[in-house]
Amino acid sequence: MSEINQVARVYLLDLPYHLDKLYDYYIPKSLREDIHAGIFAEVPFSNSNRHHLALVYEVVENSEYTLDSLKPIIKTADNAFELGDEQMKLAVFIAERTLCSFGDALRSMLPPSAFAKIKTVYRIRERDLPIEAYSEPAQRLLEEFDKKKQLTRTQISALVGDYTDKVIKELVGLRVIAPDYLLDENQNVRYICYYSLSDGAFGYLIGDKKLRSSKQLSVLGFIQKQGRVSDKELKEKLNCTKKQISALVEKGLVKEERYDVFRDPYADAASEDTRIVLNEEQKAAKETLVSLAKEDRPAAALLYGVTGSGKTSVIKEAADSVLADGRQVIILVPEIALTPQTVKLFKSFYGDNIAVYHSSLSAGERLDAYRRVRSGEINVCIGTRSAIFAPFENLGLIVIDEEQEHTYKSDMTPRFSTVDVASFRCGYHNALMLLSSATPSLGSMHKA
Repeated sequence: MSEINQVARVYLLDLPYHLDKLYDYYIPKSLREDIHAGIFAEVPFSNSNRHHLALVYEVVENSEYTLDSLKPIIKTADNAFELGDEQMKLAVFIAERTLCSFGDALRSMLPPSAFAKIKTVYRIRERDLPIEAYSEPAQRLLEEFDKKKQLTRTQISALVGDYTDKVIKELVGLRVIAPDYLLDENQNVRYICYYSLSDGAFGYLIGDKKLRSSKQLSVLGFIQKQGRVSDKELKEKLNCTKKQISALVEKGLVKEERYDVFRDPYADAASEDTRIVLNEEQKAAKETLVSLAKEDRPAAALLYGVTGSGKTSVIKEAADSVLADGRQVIILVPEIALTPQTVKLFKSFYGDNIAVYHSSLSAGERLDAYRRVRSGEINVCIGTRSAIFAPFENLGLIVIDEEQEHTYKSDMTPRFSTVDVASFRCGYHNALMLLSSATPSLGSMHKA
């Protein structure tokens, strides 16, 4: 093989455990610049070549199979998230430790909206026979296909009901319709658009050129008057649709700028001026923790003290030191009910430099918290068990408060222990894992 990086080794995300392993795929020349470790891609699998979503785990020069025998990657999932080296290794760690598939491990780590989905549709092909030559349910279906050209299985089921499987098999077998696969990428990202005029718009405004739509001309006039307008203003004040605005953008008459909008359910959490003064015992504990965090090697510690002894104050001071070194902090609480008071307290210290992550947030809110962390905009993440997967790239401290609580162990696949995941991540980042409790587990007391 003269060319390099022709083979991608991938994990398919929706395979059962007994088929879960790395598979080799050929990288077509048109995709070689786009394919790299950590991206999602669409690949064919099995004799039916059904399309699946896969994660590219590594790109290599050679395969144990011949290139001619490898199936090609079809396309990349452009809007899906890319994973870093740690996230991929952590998914393998969880899969091996809990005996689950790589896909199950990955789905526990990422917000649901981060995944693209492969959607099956059926497209009409040319047919030689008149419509009367087919069964009655097939005739109904073909009449609809003649109108819409493609239908999903749900749409087919609505038309022919219990005959769905029989009719699809009949028409696919006769090569009248054919299955196709669409990569339905994440649509849960919110953004606001701002519009301004391009140079080409002025000919239409002064009458040298004509627009067929008077609504589009009024949009151009409004933008000219305002200078820069949001999509919300255009919809509210001119009652125009997204399609009308997009048409002007496609014609090159209007320039569009997009800005992400992050949903934050804790944006209005009250923050108070909270001053901390440590006593001598607390200072000694803080100094020990700070020293461990600065050693540039993995470390673990147990902060043991009765309720009201000031453990949170010590945690905050240790977090301050980690943040001052340019590193990030994860603070875990055992229950969602404890999240608001913890967020309120730490917002008094760190303001908006906090992301909150737990299972009671909406899919969009979880996605936005993940995106804010991943972008490097946020340095502190607070939440329940799932927050352990916050995608920080320079993690310095993981705090597990009330570490003895059973809620830190997942009772659904994958059945992971938060402490095990924290140990892996601290090992990867040379970070400090800090367990905190008034009633620590016997195992933690023994190790301490």
